[in-house]
Amino acid sequence: MNKFSTPARKKETKKGLILINTGNGKGKTTAAMGLALRAAGNDLKVLILQFIKGPWKSGEVKIIEKLKPLIEIEQLGTGFIKFEKGRPLVTEKDTENAEKSFRYACGKINCRQYDMVILDEINNMIDYGLLEIKDVINLLENKPEELCV
Repeated sequence: MNKFSTPARKKETKKGLILINTGNGKGKTTAAMGLALRAAGNDLKVLILQFIKGPWKSGEVKIIEKLKPLIEIEQLGTGFIKFEKGRPLVTEKDTENAEKSFRYACGKINCRQYDMVILDEINNMIDYGLLEIKDVINLLENKPEELCV
């Protein structure tokens, strides 16, 4: 063995990261899309779940749909949450959709079909009172070890 050789190592399971983009204003979704593109460029399979954005086709959705099957994107939201005096006006429909979307996301995270799952706008769902932070933390603590979220 020369000085640059290394003994073969037992293949280890890669540990997936949990990344959180937060803050006021724009850039969080764009940063997540960049991570998705980088992952797809390395032949990793990515699922993007958008919790608030509705069924319309934004530019980001249109281009990402062309990258199937490496990147999939699903819009789970109704399109918007109404606000009054800076506070969200959450309806029963919003609450039902949030619960349904979260259950769907839990299933997708645990199905082991993806290398990365992006939970776009999930921080807002917590902030608006549509999801409990303890439930999201539980999901992240119990995700498959190799999955990036």
